[in-house]
Amino acid sequence: MKTSRTLIAALAATGMLAGHGVVAAPGAAQPAQTTPMVEQKAAEGVQLSAQDKTFIMKAAENNTAEIWLGRLAKKRAQSEPVKELAAEIISDHQQVAEVMKETMAKMGLKPPAMAIREAQMKKYERLATVPQDEFDTAYVKAQVKAHEKTIALFQQQVDEGQAEVLVSFAKNRIPTLEQHLQHAQELAGKL
Repeated sequence: MKTSRTLIAALAATGMLAGHGVVAAPGAAQPAQTTPMVEQKAAEGVQLSAQDKTFIMKAAENNTAEIWLGRLAKKRAQSEPVKELAAEIISDHQQVAEVMKETMAKMGLKPPAMAIREAQMKKYERLATVPQDEFDTAYVKAQVKAHEKTIALFQQQVDEGQAEVLVSFAKNRIPTLEQHLQHAQELAGKL
């Protein structure tokens, strides 16, 4: 599919796919650093549990996917409320990316590169090819599911995480994620 190849090539060229189990397009530029962040050691004796490592990677991947899906929705959505939801999600998730980067720096870690895994790429491709008159409903339903899963991921970090800075990060982000979920649920009821 042309859209898929174009998106993969664009992401690979910017280094967004390297080091995250996603194969770059042939001939795409490779970044100098391709080691996933979770394999690095934290400074100052901060030990990352398996839960902490999983949380960092999944939170970064989900966050990136939300930004990309939001951008797609801003282009394809028919209704203003759906475009507004997409803009809200993009803005908030870009802020989360910055806070995550600062949090990782405090821990002496390099933040995960922006990446979209194969499953997320398939979700993007499905939404990109949904008929225009069905896009708004499909996007909003996808946002409800995605935010339910993301809230569960963040709550699990609050409940089981070992690195206090990551627990605090997760706890502070849950209210915004819940707002996104509520907004998406309200829109889903109207579409």
